[in-house]
Amino acid sequence: MTTIHHCPLISYHVTKGYHNHWCLIGLNKLNCPANFPFIVRLHLSDSHQWEGQYYLTRGFGMAASRRTAIIYIPENTDFLEIIPIHDGLPTYTWINAQLIIKKLPRLYAAFFLACRGPGRVIETLISSPKGLKRRLQSALSQNINARQTGLNYRQWHFLYGKWTKRDQKRLYESKFRSSWPSIEIQLHAGNAQSQKSTLLSLKNQWFHAKRSQDTNRYIAILQNGETLPPQSLAVFADQAARHGFPAALYADSDQKLIKQTSVHPIFKPQFNLPLLVSGILTQDLWLFRHDIVEMFEAQYDSQQYSAYTRRLALALWVWEKNLPVHHVPFLLSHRNPYLSHQLCTEIGQMLSQFFQQKSWNVEIKDHTFPLDIRFLSHQHPVSFVIPTAAQSKEITSCLKQLIEHTHYPVFEVILVVTQPHPLTAHQNTVLEPIINDPRVKLCYLKEEKFNFSRACNFGVQQARYPFIALLNDDVAPINSDWLTLMMGHMQNPHIGAVGAQLLYPDGRIQHAGIIMGLAWLCEHAGRFHHPDETTFQYDHAVSAVTAACMLIRRGAFDQVNGFDESYEIAYNDVDFCLRLGEKHWQIVQCQKAKLTHYESLSLGNHYQGERAGKERQEILSMWHRWGKICQDDPFYNLNLSLQRGMDGKPAFPPRITHPFVNRIESYEG
Repeated sequence: MTTIHHCPLISYHVTKGYHNHWCLIGLNKLNCPANFPFIVRLHLSDSHQWEGQYYLTRGFGMAASRRTAIIYIPENTDFLEIIPIHDGLPTYTWINAQLIIKKLPRLYAAFFLACRGPGRVIETLISSPKGLKRRLQSALSQNINARQTGLNYRQWHFLYGKWTKRDQKRLYESKFRSSWPSIEIQLHAGNAQSQKSTLLSLKNQWFHAKRSQDTNRYIAILQNGETLPPQSLAVFADQAARHGFPAALYADSDQKLIKQTSVHPIFKPQFNLPLLVSGILTQDLWLFRHDIVEMFEAQYDSQQYSAYTRRLALALWVWEKNLPVHHVPFLLSHRNPYLSHQLCTEIGQMLSQFFQQKSWNVEIKDHTFPLDIRFLSHQHPVSFVIPTAAQSKEITSCLKQLIEHTHYPVFEVILVVTQPHPLTAHQNTVLEPIINDPRVKLCYLKEEKFNFSRACNFGVQQARYPFIALLNDDVAPINSDWLTLMMGHMQNPHIGAVGAQLLYPDGRIQHAGIIMGLAWLCEHAGRFHHPDETTFQYDHAVSAVTAACMLIRRGAFDQVNGFDESYEIAYNDVDFCLRLGEKHWQIVQCQKAKLTHYESLSLGNHYQGERAGKERQEILSMWHRWGKICQDDPFYNLNLSLQRGMDGKPAFPPRITHPFVNRIESYEG
């Protein structure tokens, strides 16, 4: 994929006097729109990478010519750059721009950061006192990075969503132009008004060719009322040719309201079954290769289906045949705002038949869209592996809740204590309420220094059952069927690991999957968001999940030789999941399995004392091994932000450019 570099507005060499300090960084004497932000990014000499990106924005009461941000300058930062968020910004806006950089005392910086996001800090302060210091630091960290650009999707679409005559010219100069397939439109019924708008959008397409001699022909399935931007079919044709004519193609979408306002974008991930069955991926335009449609119709009578059900049925058939599906990360259709109850029921009935044929136990709630799908299974026994120091009394409550409030027929609990000697009197007191339970087994890893990866590998060796649930000792279930829901996904033999949604004690999300590239390396999705937000309702595939609660298939664990013990504390779970992915195992984030995570109550911060420099070593090791996926997580759209605290929101700018999905060098981290 081509990398496109942007020239900086300002480049500044960072001297040692600013290292390990909070700094006020800003631009003065700008001539640009009042809400127009700029990007500042930091370059670190030990990694030779851009590891930080922040927005310079106009604060409350600040002059329109000024933009600022409060940023921590880490050691080894050698220079910073300031860049406009769009190439279209006229050069006169920065001719007289002046850089401001001033060191701030730590308390001043904390005060200003708290003022920037007081709601997040107040919620943290008034919530549970357990782990308060750590969560307060995280909240302030969110305020550093998650400062809003002041721009919304409408402005994103204006800056990056429009296709120009130059884009059209370049598209038709594509070296794949002679191989573009013909595309037949299959339009499903609707009212006359919606049909008129759909036909008008088809009439205005750049792409009109229908060459009957083409061996690779596609059928585009549309519902009346869905409309296409002018570039849609041409881009699909080029992408089909570029990617070897896959069985199906789909793209991103949004809605069009009165006066052609664009709202509610859906920036989709790579094709995956858990999200597919909810209907989210197929609620707008899909293209299927003509021979695929013919084979499907020879096997199933689908003529009575709506476009929504037909697209989903075909996509499921393609998934079952393990045929290639390509996602185009451009907005190439405008979908209908809602589906009727009748259509939801139709989709639900088709899904019921699909799951019955596979003998999977799945509960389908089709009263709303997207559909609420719950995979359920308790057929196989599970071994819990829990590394613990057995020092904190709080873990007694967590472990008791885990054992007593997990409604699952058969499980065992393996507690792994890393120390060369038997339990102390205090440890005996901590574990006394659970140690006599016949399901609990205590194992000693006779070593002085705690290594999470080694403890997990050791615990799995002691486990009897074919499925392993790795758990921190400071998690407690919220819903008693959490394990049944996670095991439900293991009905799919391609699933290697399943993660759960973890909440802070105050009810906000701590983990809803891991996004590679977020915060430069990787970060938990949804941190500090509320779990009732729509984004966090639906199970979906991810690149990685946290080992604070991770269900693993033993066969997958053995195939990758377990956890890499060179990652003693952090990133071992991410590395493990990515190695599973290399072996074609899939990872699922089960949003309906919910547990409270008190986050490091028992083990504390391991990056202290002699291990103070270990975190940086592990970060650099991860980037060296997994840098490619950090740049392009297949389950996280290139149009979405990689800035900490802004996951799921449009990126300013996106990491691709028209018309061939060329990569823009990532500013975000």
